[in-house]
Amino acid sequence: MIKIPITNKEDKMKLFNLFQKKEKQGLEKAKAEGLITEEEFLRISAQRATDTLDKFLEKKGRPKHQPGKKSGL
Repeated sequence: MIKIPITNKEDKMKLFNLFQKKEKQGLEKAKAEGLITEEEFLRISAQRATDTLDKFLEKKGRPKHQPGKKSGL
């Protein structure tokens, strides 16, 4: 494995966005080839978005996102 040192936040974001883009392209290709259904594509995409949000919130010291929880309004 090659280790590339990334020292600034801008480079980290570029690398993160590249991986996100490749992951999405892979899902779209699988859907186009009939390997997964539209529902599976949406479920996987939503789960990955939730995971990314949870990681972000955890990093910021906030509680994790809890889907389906209604506010007390």
